[in-house]
Amino acid sequence: MNEIQQEFKPKVSGNGFIRYLVSIGNMLTSPKEEFRRVDEHPRVFQSILIPVVGTLLVSVANVIVGFRSPQFEEAMQKMPETMSTVMKYGAPIIGAIFGIIIMLMILLIKAGIIHVIAPFLNGKSTFKHAVSVLGYASTPGLIFGLLSLVYVFLNPNEYIPFNASLGLVFTKEKVGLLGYTFWNYIDLFTLWSLWLSIIGIAIVYKFSWKKAAVILLSLYLIGIGLGLGITKVFQPLIEKSNPMQVEDDTE
Repeated sequence: MNEIQQEFKPKVSGNGFIRYLVSIGNMLTSPKEEFRRVDEHPRVFQSILIPVVGTLLVSVANVIVGFRSPQFEEAMQKMPETMSTVMKYGAPIIGAIFGIIIMLMILLIKAGIIHVIAPFLNGKSTFKHAVSVLGYASTPGLIFGLLSLVYVFLNPNEYIPFNASLGLVFTKEKVGLLGYTFWNYIDLFTLWSLWLSIIGIAIVYKFSWKKAAVILLSLYLIGIGLGLGITKVFQPLIEKSNPMQVEDDTE
C-alpha cells in the first residue's frame, strides 16, 4: 500500500519552473509534505514571488474595476487631458508598486515577530524558514488574484471588485463602514492562508499546531484591530469617496 501511495505522490523534479509550479500546487493538495521540503531547504525568493504576483493580479483587477466606475469617469472628464493621462496610466503603476512594498513589509514584520516569539514556545528554526512558510502560505492569495481577473473579464459592466468575505452579507448599508470593514477581514482566502501558515510554522519550528495557531491568530486579530483603527481615522474621507454613493444618487 505504501508503495502505491509513493507511486502516485507528486514528485518535485525536472525543470526548475515546472518544479516551482508543482510546489505551489502541493499547497493545494499536500501542504504538509511541501512544508517539510521547505523545512529542509527554505526558498525565500521563490516563496516571496507568490504573494508578489498575487498582489499584482489583485491590483490589476481593481484598477480595471476602478476605471469602470462612474465616479472615475466623471473625475477624468473634469481633469486636463495631460493630468488625466498621468492618472490613468501612472496611478495604477504607482499603486501596484506601493501595494507590493506594503505587502512585503507586512510579511517580513510578521515573520520577524514569529521568529522572536517561537523560542519562548520551544520552537527553533530560522528567519528564512518563517519567510518561506508565509510566502508559500500566500498561495490562496494568488488564486484570489486569478479569480479576481476572471471575474472582471466575465463581468465587463461590473465596477464592484471580486469579494469572498462576509462583507458580501454584512454590507455597508446594514452594519456601517466599521462593521463592513470588520466582516471584510473574515475572508475565505485569508482564512485558508492562515490555516496553511499554522501548518507550515508548526512544521518548521517543530512545535504543536496549537502553539502556531496562538501566534498566528494573535497576529491576525492584531491586524484586524489596526485595520479598524485606520478605517476609523480616515472614515470621513472614505465615506466621501464611497462609490456606493453614486448608486444612491441615481435611485
